[in-house]
Amino acid sequence: MVRATRARNGNVAVIVAFTLPVVVGGAGLGVETSFWYYSSLKLQAVADAAAYAGALEKAVEVIVKQNLDRYFTAIFNQAPVAEQ
Repeated sequence: MVRATRARNGNVAVIVAFTLPVVVGGAGLGVETSFWYYSSLKLQAVADAAAYAGALEKAVEVIVKQNLDRYFTAIFNQAPVAEQ
């Protein structure tokens, strides 16, 4: 009976070792997609300001584009993320 108790001592360490990469990966993906969303909002604010300034002069269409680097998702795809 004592031998069975000793065999269960490392269970928590094994579970943490298997789940930690999933948790860290999910956090990394969440941070990166939040960064993309924030950059998109910033880019929209720039486009709105440019369109407003152009509208004061005359009717103008403004197109802005920004390429964002990949950090975490570069493991899966090397192409930059294009925000428009």
